Amino acid sequence: MRDHGLLLERKPAAPLAQQAHKGRVAVKESNRRWCSDGFEFRCDNGEKLRVTFAMDCCDREALDWAASTGGYDSDTVQDVMLRSVERRFGCTDLVIA
Repeated sequence: MRDHGLLLERKPAAPLAQQAHKGRVAVKESNRRWCSDGFEFRCDNGEKLRVTFAMDCCDREALDWAASTGGYDSDTVQDVMLRSVERRFGCTDLVIA
């Protein structure tokens, strides 16, 4: 790529903010704060694999996850969170869906 002039020009790094980040995401006890997020990557065959997951912010354990080549919607994220509750606490009869 370099031989043919096809490399992208690098941008200089943005300067760090003057004010330090003082917030906390981590907690001292499990099951106090959970979060969900997602990511995607391209497979060798060109398809994108999309993953969404729920994580405990204390021990950073992935409680549950779902993967798809077609993407995910709010129902998928809700299912991941509900399965996370089931795995941590058992029965979810009293959980409001």
